[in-house]
Amino acid sequence: AYRRLSLRTARDGELRIATSYLDVRFRKHDVKGALRLEPAPAGTGRALVFSEAMDGLVVETWIYCADGRLWELQRLPELGVEPAAAMPIAAIDRMSVIALSDGRFRLALDVTADGDSPGLSQTLTFHPRTEVMAP
Repeated sequence: AYRRLSLRTARDGELRIATSYLDVRFRKHDVKGALRLEPAPAGTGRALVFSEAMDGLVVETWIYCADGRLWELQRLPELGVEPAAAMPIAAIDRMSVIALSDGRFRLALDVTADGDSPGLSQTLTFHPRTEVMAP
């Protein structure tokens, strides 16, 4: 019983880390046009790609799921995507993202079942509030 509770607590913590991280990223880039979806550079599924201007350069932040982890990769758009440069964020088995017709984005994060512990999932919906991307 203790082992099952310990595993569930750890997995629940990872799901909370991923949820909080994505919430902060969406709030930071709360601008229409600052987010697009691309094929994930590693693994399967789609990547969230946030763009922002920093010191006169456009920097992209790619967020995707691969190898049982949520990853963040920052890069300049003119450079190739190099998954080896990514940093792990949380132990998440799957992230699916859908662009909705009204401009919102719906994300589902999943942690698969482990032994006797059931799987966990969290669904988030984000809507950009600002009309144009700031220079």
